[in-house]
Amino acid sequence: VGDVGAGLVVEANGDLHAQRLVERDVGHAGGETGAGRALPAHVRAGLRGNALVTFSISPKALMDLWVRRLCAHGVRSFWIYDVLLGTDNMLRLAKVAKEANAHVAGAIMFALSPVHTDQYFVDKAKILAADPNVDSILLYDTAGVLERERLKTLVPALKKIANGKPIEMHSNNLLGMSANAYL
Repeated sequence: VGDVGAGLVVEANGDLHAQRLVERDVGHAGGETGAGRALPAHVRAGLRGNALVTFSISPKALMDLWVRRLCAHGVRSFWIYDVLLGTDNMLRLAKVAKEANAHVAGAIMFALSPVHTDQYFVDKAKILAADPNVDSILLYDTAGVLERERLKTLVPALKKIANGKPIEMHSNNLLGMSANAYL
């Protein structure tokens, strides 16, 4: 994970080449940069707030056990999401993950629609940022449609309410447009 300025954190998501590029260009928590120095490794898992690896609702006890077992096998970071931004289940899982000493990123799933205004996302992020079990806020652009102009208004609004927690960003490249968000 590298801090690329302005409080925005970009994660290489397990891509060793991308991690080395971040290390070379940005550095890492150890402060050393340059070729030949390894980044501290961690595995991050994504968790839907109410289901495991299925589209049906999973029992809470099974979800909790899943998180505990992932932690027992070395997962130390989670991004927890709900595509409808139902924060109750997200925060319950965040508590379970924190009890196992994992890092938790509460995910705001970006969408383009008349409903999904900056204020809509800010209101959801406020709930996540206020919870002590959430370590960072992840702005997740599933469709890869988030553009720089929108980032110029959305990221500062999120930073204002984040209680000092880092803002992370991830954008899928389904349409070949996500690189524009990172430039």
